Amino acid sequence: MSDSLPKSDAPVPPSNTSTPTEEEEEVVEEAVSVPASGFGSLWASTLKLANAVTERTQDIDQNLGISKTVISVSKNVDEKFKVQENAANIGTAITHSAKNFDNTFQVMEKSKRIGSAVGNTVTDLDEKLHVTATTKSIIDSTGQKLQEFESNTKILEKSSNALAKSADWATEKIKMKPADADEDW
Repeated sequence: MSDSLPKSDAPVPPSNTSTPTEEEEEVVEEAVSVPASGFGSLWASTLKLANAVTERTQDIDQNLGISKTVISVSKNVDEKFKVQENAANIGTAITHSAKNFDNTFQVMEKSKRIGSAVGNTVTDLDEKLHVTATTKSIIDSTGQKLQEFESNTKILEKSSNALAKSADWATEKIKMKPADADEDW
């Protein structure tokens, strides 16, 4: 796909995204079966764009050996500075310190009691002031108004279609070979 990128002799680690899983295939099939307007077209176009970006990224990584280099450098740094070992030791020390602190000051137990008291107070206030019921009523009313607005303006469908067209355009540009891409930009 990327003919103009320099080739690297470094082997590339296997990619787990080269072959779609059954779940990914089901998602694509579902997207294809959704009507080609509104969210359906946006969903399908977004999937195409994501696949194009993934393919281009894999091509670049394969040609330049970026993953292999990063993995190799990471291993060398870890071996030299014992990063994993030191991080584990620090984690163990922090865990022991936290347990000692909690045993001394009973922080967990006190936090549970405070949380329970706050929860009971909130429940009592809600029962007296009907906050949950009032909030639900406001949300329901707002939802109805939004549905009326959408059915009058079709703004979601129009916006989704515009975004889908943008995603399709970006997909075309990403799938172009680098030499061809400059002509249309």
